[in-house]
Amino acid sequence: MAHILASGGTSEIASYHSRSRSLDQSTSGAIDEECPDPEVRITRTLTLNRNPRPKSTYDPNTQMPPAPTSPSDWEARAKELRDEINREHLSLKRLEALAEDLPKLKRHTRTHDQPESRQQDTSHHHNAKDSRRSSSNRQNEDLHSTSRVIENLQATADMLKRDLHAQRELARQETSSREALGKRCEILESTNDTLKRQVDMLTRLLERKERRIEELEGTIETKNDKIERLEQDVRAHDTCKLRQEHMEAEISRLETAYSAVLESARRVKDRCTSDISAISEKITNLESERQRDGERAGLLATKVAEQAAERERLAKLQGHAAELRQRHLKQIEAAFADMKKEIADSDSGMTRKVNNALRAIDALERQYIQLSKTQKHA
Repeated sequence: MAHILASGGTSEIASYHSRSRSLDQSTSGAIDEECPDPEVRITRTLTLNRNPRPKSTYDPNTQMPPAPTSPSDWEARAKELRDEINREHLSLKRLEALAEDLPKLKRHTRTHDQPESRQQDTSHHHNAKDSRRSSSNRQNEDLHSTSRVIENLQATADMLKRDLHAQRELARQETSSREALGKRCEILESTNDTLKRQVDMLTRLLERKERRIEELEGTIETKNDKIERLEQDVRAHDTCKLRQEHMEAEISRLETAYSAVLESARRVKDRCTSDISAISEKITNLESERQRDGERAGLLATKVAEQAAERERLAKLQGHAAELRQRHLKQIEAAFADMKKEIADSDSGMTRKVNNALRAIDALERQYIQLSKTQKHA
């Protein structure tokens, strides 16, 4: 829309410049100075019309004025047009005043003719007898020259009337053009205000977009931080799973070792039981034989002492086995405590499995204690 207004405004300005130059060429003599003599004023006007001022290098038909590119350029151009319109209006007023002076010019011409006629009458009275014929011829010549002057002045007056009519028509056109330019200036000012409001609106919209972009960038940074934390949690979970698998393998190894210890204790218990049974049988045989054979009493006492030493050795073995069991139990409990602490948040099923294993170990421990008590009683 601004481009269309600019093109329309430049065409109006070009036509206005062409009309103002033609008006200025025809009225430049009246603008320069005010002359009190109407005849001299008209003569100067006609002389300036015959010899117009040089034209400007700018031609509105071949050149276009530079289009304004900013509101300040439009305001300067409008101010320049208003000043030029005021100058042309002043020129029109001076032309109208010049047209009003035409009747005075005619009266002034008549007053100049009357002294000449009076002077001719005086000379006629002085030379009535000698130069009647020459005076008549001179009067005819003067009358003829006066008629030519009047005709020239009448033609000049008609030409000035035509020029005045043309200038009035041109003034009317200039007035309409000035009104059109005024409306165009109002439209341009309205367009300028509209463009300013649009620029303000676009500036506010751009600020909102920039704030939204900053908010989105902050959201993206927050999302990236969350993604990094989630990746760290995934890596920690994978590490916990690896440690859990390692602990499960360690538990399996400890269970195997505990089973081996239980099997060894069972074999020791069986061997001790068999030995105790054999010793008991031997003691019974020795007691029955002591009544029969007193000679073998010393040998039997020696064997009893040996059996007592063997029993002490078995008791020491049982104490060593109990210490080994306690040490193994402490190691297993420490491993289970660490395993519970590490996998409590990641796998609740493993906790139940460990608890079941602990309960199984406690049951085995109670069985082993009962077995130890049974051996002691035996």
